[in-house]
Amino acid sequence: QWRPLSSIRQLLIDPYHPRRLLVGTDDGLMLSEDEGESFKRVGGLLFMERSITTLLQGYAPGHHFVATGSEIWQTFDGGYTWQAAFFSDSPKKIRHIIKSDAEPYTLLMLSETELFKLTLTPPQALDTALLEEVLARESREPTLSEMIEAALERAHVSRDVLV
Repeated sequence: QWRPLSSIRQLLIDPYHPRRLLVGTDDGLMLSEDEGESFKRVGGLLFMERSITTLLQGYAPGHHFVATGSEIWQTFDGGYTWQAAFFSDSPKKIRHIIKSDAEPYTLLMLSETELFKLTLTPPQALDTALLEEVLARESREPTLSEMIEAALERAHVSRDVLV
């Protein structure tokens, strides 16, 4: 077995789905949905070869935070997909994050030498009319291969001209 993957640093039992466990290791993030009988790697390349310093329950079912080095990630679907919540170019590493009891959607981040406050924007439902408009517009767009072919024809270097 890969040693850093078996070096467990954090464990989170999902309070809304107690059979779901998130395990932070020295080589990424693992998810179990059967109380630890089996695990699969989640987060893809985001967490590979990254030590997980904090796993934290978020503000809703399926909402969790993960801290690595100088980044904080969040998921809204129980751990399958992740998006950035915080990035830093500081050489100081995030050691721990906690939710503030005093302010909603506020995290307190402890680095090697400082304490920071991060206020997040609460997640909002996507407007379905806007989503439908974007999908309709996308369906009218040409494919990448169609755009390349049009550019080659315009430059008079398409396959038909060259042959």
